[in-house]
Amino acid sequence: MSRRYSQLNLADRRRLFHFVERKLPIKEMARELGRHRSTIYREIRRNTFHDRELPDDSGYFPTVADDNVRGVFLAIQAAALNMKDGGRIATIGSNTAVRTGSSGGSVYAMTKAAVAAMVKGAALDLAPRSITVNNIQPGPTETDMTASMVAGLVNVIPLKRVGQPDEIAALASYLMSEKAGYMTGSSLTIDGGFVL
Repeated sequence: MSRRYSQLNLADRRRLFHFVERKLPIKEMARELGRHRSTIYREIRRNTFHDRELPDDSGYFPTVADDNVRGVFLAIQAAALNMKDGGRIATIGSNTAVRTGSSGGSVYAMTKAAVAAMVKGAALDLAPRSITVNNIQPGPTETDMTASMVAGLVNVIPLKRVGQPDEIAALASYLMSEKAGYMTGSSLTIDGGFVL
């Protein structure tokens, strides 16, 4: 059994769906699929029923698109409406906008690529007001949520480590400063070379 997180393929997600319907304990699901419990927890949270969703206004796809694309659009719009000329807007995307690392992540990656494209358009729209709009695309970063995945990722990152939250914050701080006044419409990937 793998000790690190790895996404399930479509066949295993379907098996997981049936395990959830049968209300099997997480430990038993993990054993049946030969995966670590952290994989099962994450896949249930990310993909519950999305393989069977109908093309309506509920389910995995519209939920992720609404959160990751519409939510960012509304935040940019609200910020711009209430911001003085010369202000700064920075969004948080993901390096998955340029690198889909594993199966099962296509919807998430699509939404992050949409944010990168949206930032370019918003930068043009707000340039007459000297408002800059940029996008930060972090890669694997050490947080409570990623603790179970870190060991498996370190070897595939050229810098052989994951990012630290203060490194992402330093980039955000720069983008919000006067020194970044000439940078707009950019998506800056900060991931230790993971996308290379």
